[in-house]
Amino acid sequence: MKKVIFLITTFIFVISGTSFADPWRITKYPRSSPFYGQPFKVLKVDVVKEIIKDGKAYYQYKIILKRPSWDDTTGVVRTNSFNLRLYYFAAGVGKDPYISIYRGLTVGQHKKHGHPRKIVLYLFEGYRPDNKYKKRIRIGLLPYPMIAGYDVRSAIGVHRSDYKSLLSVLLQIATIKEAILGKIKDVTIDSVLDRMLTYYGAVIELEVLSKVPNIRGMSKDRAINELKMRRLIPCITGYKVTNNKRLHGKVIGYSRKIPYVTGNRVHAKTKLCFNVWKYKKYSDNRVENTSSLNSLAGTWKFGRANTGQFLSYLELTKKPGKYGAYIIGGMHHENESYWKPIGSDTIIFYHAKGYKTTVFRKVGHNFFKGRFIPPPGWKGGNVTIHYLKK
Repeated sequence: MKKVIFLITTFIFVISGTSFADPWRITKYPRSSPFYGQPFKVLKVDVVKEIIKDGKAYYQYKIILKRPSWDDTTGVVRTNSFNLRLYYFAAGVGKDPYISIYRGLTVGQHKKHGHPRKIVLYLFEGYRPDNKYKKRIRIGLLPYPMIAGYDVRSAIGVHRSDYKSLLSVLLQIATIKEAILGKIKDVTIDSVLDRMLTYYGAVIELEVLSKVPNIRGMSKDRAINELKMRRLIPCITGYKVTNNKRLHGKVIGYSRKIPYVTGNRVHAKTKLCFNVWKYKKYSDNRVENTSSLNSLAGTWKFGRANTGQFLSYLELTKKPGKYGAYIIGGMHHENESYWKPIGSDTIIFYHAKGYKTTVFRKVGHNFFKGRFIPPPGWKGGNVTIHYLKK
C-alpha cells in the first residue's frame, strides 16, 4: 500500500512539474532493538538550505524521526538493569560511522518544538541535484554507556584500541545476535557500529531536486550561469523591446509562470526558458560576446557537403556588421557576408543585402551543415547543402 502511495505521489509530481519537497521513500525499515525497544520511524525528509560551492549548488537536508519506544525523549534509555544514551546517526550509504563521528562530522540533533517524541536530524553533507541517480541515506541509532562527560565520540575513542571492553558492555546489556557482531575475535569497533546500523537501522532513497533561482533583472550571462550551477538547462525564449537603455540585456523573467516560480523544486536537467529586454534604438538582435559567440568565432572550412567540394576558408569574426550579425572575413561570395550564432548549435549566414542564405545546424563536434537558401534573383537551384568545419 505504501509503495502504491509513493508511486501515485511521484506521478502527481511529474505531471505537475512542481513540488515543495523532494521525493523520497523508505527502502529498508528499521527493526526493534534490545537497546531501545520498538524501532524509530522516519516521518519526513525536508530541504534545509542551498549552498553554493565552487560554482555548484548543493542542498542540505533534515530528517524528522519518531523516537523509539524506550527513548525517554532526551535520548536516554533507562531500565532496571542499565542506562544508555542514544546517538542518532544519518549519512550516505557507504559512509563509515566510526570515521564520521571520530573526525567530528556528527549529525545535528534537536528536539522538535512541541513534539518531544520527535527528533530532527540535520545532514551537514550537501547533495548535488540529480534526476538519474537517487541518494541512499542510512539512518540508525548507536547506544553508548551513560557516563558523565562521556559523549559518543569519547566512547568510540576509548574503545578504538580495546574493542573487547566495549563488546563486554554490550553483551551485559542484551544478547547480541551473531548475525550482527559475527565472531568476537574478528570484530572491530568499526564493524560493530556498521553492523548495528545495517541490522537495526533504516535506509531511505532520495531524489535531490533543483531550486528554481530568481533570475529577474540579472544579465543574460549571469542567469545562464545561475541555472547551470543548479544543473538546470537554460534557454532564451525571445527578446522584448524597451525604451530603457539600462534594461538592455537584462532578464525579464521566466517565460512560463508554472512550474518556474522562484523557489520551487524541479527535476535536475529541467529546461527553464526566459525572456530578455532589448533596447529599442538598437536596430538588431545582435548577440553579445557570450560563450556561444566566443566558441564559434574563428577559422572554418566552407564547402558543399553534397558534392564534397571545398570552397574556401572563412573567418567568422566578432566584429559587428549589419543586420545584427557579424562580419565574415576571408575570400567569400556576397551570399556569405555576415554570420550570427543562435545558441551553440546554430549558425546563420546572411547575404550582403541582409537575406538569410544558409542556416547551419550542428551535426558533430565543430561540424555544421545547412541547406542553401537562394536570395531574390538567384538563377541557380536550391539543392546545395553547405558545410562548415572548424
